[in-house]
Amino acid sequence: RYLQALLVSLGDVDLNNVTIDVPAVRFLSNFTPATEVKEIENQTKLISHGISIDGFTYRYTQPVFENTTYVLRSIAYRRNSHSPTFDKFPPFDKRIDIIVAFRVVRKDNDGSVVLLWKSLMERKAPKLKFT
Repeated sequence: RYLQALLVSLGDVDLNNVTIDVPAVRFLSNFTPATEVKEIENQTKLISHGISIDGFTYRYTQPVFENTTYVLRSIAYRRNSHSPTFDKFPPFDKRIDIIVAFRVVRKDNDGSVVLLWKSLMERKAPKLKFT
């Protein structure tokens, strides 16, 4: 399954103050996901190394700290009806493009975390294009 994800740490920022208009979030909102499989692979390499813009670094992973707010854009690509067959999606898998903000309230000794979160944006996911 094809998925793009960009995650950024905002630091110790109140979750209530995080909106789509915050500059770090605006970059995520304006990020144009590739739709061709080869371009997706190129973007994946770029994101895995980190994209640094205006003092923020966007990548697939970030270190987890208490009292830290993060923003995630997750793009779950939809299958193009003209593309080769790949895994069928289960009925509950709606394949969306979403931005969520979350704050780590507590990190326990066993590695689990307690989060507060909110959705900032939801769009129809782009379709994959196979060439």
